[in-house]
Amino acid sequence: MGHAQTEGILRTGMSIDTAHKKIHDGKSYLGFTHTGALGDTETMQMCWKTPDTGEWHMIVKYDTKVAAHVELLEGPQWSGGQTGTNAAVFNRNRQSANVSTLLTDWQSSGTFAASGAMHVGVSGLSGGTQIWDSHAYAIKRAPGIKDRGQNEIDLQTGTKYAVRLTSDAASNAAHLQLNWYEK
Repeated sequence: MGHAQTEGILRTGMSIDTAHKKIHDGKSYLGFTHTGALGDTETMQMCWKTPDTGEWHMIVKYDTKVAAHVELLEGPQWSGGQTGTNAAVFNRNRQSANVSTLLTDWQSSGTFAASGAMHVGVSGLSGGTQIWDSHAYAIKRAPGIKDRGQNEIDLQTGTKYAVRLTSDAASNAAHLQLNWYEK
């Protein structure tokens, strides 16, 4: 669905898609993490919970040096707090003061709150339903999503999520990027 606007002296018509409009509205966000050292079967992950109200429209992007696979898990559990560095969440409109509504639980107390970041490197990640996956059988470069509509996942309210990248070969390096907008 596009949004009509006018541009320039002649006020010529211009149309942008919803995801692009959300950037201008200050309701589009980006979180990422990377590592230069993953051994065979080692993982990296980003974890969060959605609040009880709202909408989140997310795509997952990744790069990997050698073979790997990525999963989006709905309803997983993690037993410990963060064991790595947090992943800051950035508003894609750098002039906006809006912050993402996604939640984290830094102290593993069961109380989730908005923090402007996501868990990275949690311990005991298990369970959940795999609702998306992608495999790279050799070098994988994902510089952009050609059709957001075919790759976007609309997340449920009040639900934990995790994106997990698992290296399928030794001497790997990887980058995970989550891109989403909120309503």
